[in-house]
Amino acid sequence: SNDAKKGFLPFGYGGRTCIGGNLAQVEGAIFTVHVLRRYRILPEPGWSPSISGGVSLTTTNGVKVRLERL
Repeated sequence: SNDAKKGFLPFGYGGRTCIGGNLAQVEGAIFTVHVLRRYRILPEPGWSPSISGGVSLTTTNGVKVRLERL
């Protein structure tokens, strides 16, 4: 069933929403900023994306990157 794909709500929804959901999202953003300040994100050598168009652009084969320390 297609409903299983819509069932993942990491912090819940409605009356059972996780009280730490907003904090977790802020911590995730802070962590991302710290990583981006110390590393450069580069595409994996030899990898080529396979672009799929729809409502938004996406890749059919994922995104392969490597981190290089600045």
